[in-house]
Amino acid sequence: MRSVTSASVTEGNTGRKMMTFAVVPTNGNSDAMSVQFSTVAGQAAREGVDYDLTTGVLVFPPETTDPQYISVPVIGNWRHQKSRNMSIHLQNAIAAVLDGIDGRGDIIDDDPVPTMSISDVSVGEANSGMVNAA
Repeated sequence: MRSVTSASVTEGNTGRKMMTFAVVPTNGNSDAMSVQFSTVAGQAAREGVDYDLTTGVLVFPPETTDPQYISVPVIGNWRHQKSRNMSIHLQNAIAAVLDGIDGRGDIIDDDPVPTMSISDVSVGEANSGMVNAA
Protein backbone atom coordinates (compact mmCIF):
# COMPACT_ATOMS: atom_id res chain seq x y z
CA MET A 1 0.00 0.00 0.00
CA ARG A 2 1.35 3.38 -0.87
CA SER A 3 1.39 6.18 1.65
CA VAL A 4 -1.20 8.84 2.31
CA THR A 5 -0.99 12.03 0.23
CA SER A 6 -0.49 15.53 1.59
CA ALA A 7 -3.33 18.05 1.47
CA SER A 8 -4.08 21.70 2.15
CA VAL A 9 -7.12 23.92 2.59
CA THR A 10 -7.78 27.61 3.23
CA GLU A 11 -9.63 27.69 6.55
CA GLY A 12 -12.47 30.14 5.84
CA ASN A 13 -14.16 32.37 8.41
CA THR A 14 -17.05 30.24 9.67
CA GLY A 15 -18.16 26.64 9.60
CA ARG A 16 -15.95 23.84 8.42
CA LYS A 17 -14.11 23.10 5.18
CA MET A 18 -12.92 19.63 4.31
CA MET A 19 -9.25 18.83 3.82
CA THR A 20 -9.05 15.59 1.82
CA PHE A 21 -6.22 13.05 1.85
CA ALA A 22 -5.96 10.10 -0.56
CA VAL A 23 -4.66 6.65 0.34
CA VAL A 24 -3.72 4.71 -2.80
CA PRO A 25 -2.67 1.06 -3.04
CA THR A 26 0.35 0.60 -5.34
CA ASN A 27 -1.02 -2.68 -6.60
CA GLY A 28 -3.93 -4.99 -5.94
CA ASN A 29 -3.87 -7.83 -3.47
CA SER A 30 -5.84 -11.07 -3.66
CA ASP A 31 -7.06 -10.31 -0.13
CA ALA A 32 -8.86 -7.25 1.14
CA MET A 33 -6.50 -4.68 2.67
CA SER A 34 -7.22 -2.34 5.55
CA VAL A 35 -5.48 0.41 7.46
CA GLN A 36 -6.38 2.51 10.51
CA PHE A 37 -5.96 6.29 10.43
CA SER A 38 -6.10 9.20 12.85
CA THR A 39 -5.36 12.92 12.92
CA VAL A 40 -2.27 14.15 14.76
CA ALA A 41 -1.56 17.75 15.81
CA GLY A 42 1.35 19.42 14.07
CA GLN A 43 2.99 22.83 14.12
CA ALA A 44 0.61 25.22 15.93
CA ALA A 45 -2.53 23.28 14.89
CA ARG A 46 -4.81 22.26 17.74
CA GLU A 47 -7.45 19.57 17.65
CA GLY A 48 -10.90 20.99 18.37
CA VAL A 49 -9.72 24.55 17.59
CA ASP A 50 -8.24 24.25 14.08
CA TYR A 51 -9.58 20.85 12.96
CA ASP A 52 -11.83 18.05 14.23
CA LEU A 53 -10.43 14.76 15.47
CA THR A 54 -10.85 12.23 12.69
CA THR A 55 -10.22 8.49 13.05
CA GLY A 56 -11.32 5.39 11.22
CA VAL A 57 -10.47 2.37 9.11
CA LEU A 58 -10.18 2.19 5.33
CA VAL A 59 -10.96 -1.18 3.71
CA PHE A 60 -9.79 -1.85 0.16
CA PRO A 61 -11.49 -4.69 -1.75
CA PRO A 62 -9.33 -7.44 -3.27
CA GLU A 63 -7.43 -6.52 -6.47
CA THR A 64 -8.19 -2.79 -6.21
CA THR A 65 -5.79 0.04 -6.93
CA ASP A 66 -8.49 2.69 -6.53
CA PRO A 67 -7.82 5.37 -3.91
CA GLN A 68 -9.88 5.89 -0.80
CA TYR A 69 -10.22 9.28 0.82
CA ILE A 70 -10.01 10.69 4.34
CA SER A 71 -11.76 14.03 4.92
CA VAL A 72 -10.77 16.14 7.92
CA PRO A 73 -13.03 19.06 8.90
CA VAL A 74 -11.02 22.28 9.27
CA ILE A 75 -12.65 24.88 11.54
CA GLY A 76 -13.00 28.44 10.18
CA ASN A 77 -12.39 31.54 12.27
CA TRP A 78 -11.88 35.31 12.00
CA ARG A 79 -8.51 35.37 13.82
CA HIS A 80 -5.32 36.19 11.98
CA GLN A 81 -2.74 33.54 12.76
CA LYS A 82 0.14 31.80 11.08
CA SER A 83 -0.67 28.96 8.75
CA ARG A 84 -0.47 25.67 10.65
CA ASN A 85 -0.27 21.98 9.93
CA MET A 86 -1.45 18.62 11.17
CA SER A 87 -1.14 15.14 9.77
CA ILE A 88 -3.00 11.94 9.04
CA HIS A 89 -1.23 8.96 10.58
CA LEU A 90 -1.66 5.46 9.11
CA GLN A 91 -1.14 2.38 11.26
CA ASN A 92 -2.02 -1.29 11.71
CA ALA A 93 -2.22 -2.21 8.04
CA ILE A 94 -3.63 -5.66 7.29
CA ALA A 95 -2.60 -7.52 4.09
CA ALA A 96 -0.44 -4.55 3.06
CA VAL A 97 2.86 -2.87 3.88
CA LEU A 98 2.90 0.89 4.46
CA ASP A 99 5.44 2.84 2.39
CA GLY A 100 4.79 6.01 4.40
CA ILE A 101 2.72 6.54 7.49
CA ASP A 102 2.04 10.28 7.64
CA GLY A 103 0.42 12.74 5.25
CA ARG A 104 0.89 16.43 6.04
CA GLY A 105 -2.14 18.70 6.10
CA ASP A 106 -1.58 22.46 5.77
CA ILE A 107 -4.24 24.80 7.15
CA ILE A 108 -3.81 28.11 5.34
CA ASP A 109 -4.92 31.25 7.17
CA ASP A 110 -7.05 33.69 5.15
CA ASP A 111 -7.62 36.43 7.72
CA PRO A 112 -6.10 39.90 7.34
CA VAL A 113 -3.40 41.14 9.68
CA PRO A 114 -5.01 43.37 12.32
CA THR A 115 -4.21 47.06 12.04
CA MET A 116 -4.28 49.96 14.46
CA SER A 117 -4.46 53.65 13.70
CA ILE A 118 -4.54 56.96 15.48
CA SER A 119 -6.26 60.12 14.34
CA ASP A 120 -5.08 63.70 14.69
CA VAL A 121 -6.97 65.93 17.05
CA SER A 122 -6.90 69.65 17.69
CA VAL A 123 -8.06 71.65 20.68
CA GLY A 124 -8.46 75.36 21.13
CA GLU A 125 -6.49 76.80 24.01
CA ALA A 126 -8.45 77.83 27.08
CA ASN A 127 -7.63 80.78 29.31
CA SER A 128 -7.71 78.66 32.44
CA GLY A 129 -8.41 75.07 33.54
CA MET A 130 -8.29 72.02 31.32
CA VAL A 131 -9.84 71.31 27.96
CA ASN A 132 -10.58 67.74 26.91
CA ALA A 133 -9.83 66.74 23.35
CA ALA A 134 -12.60 64.69 21.78
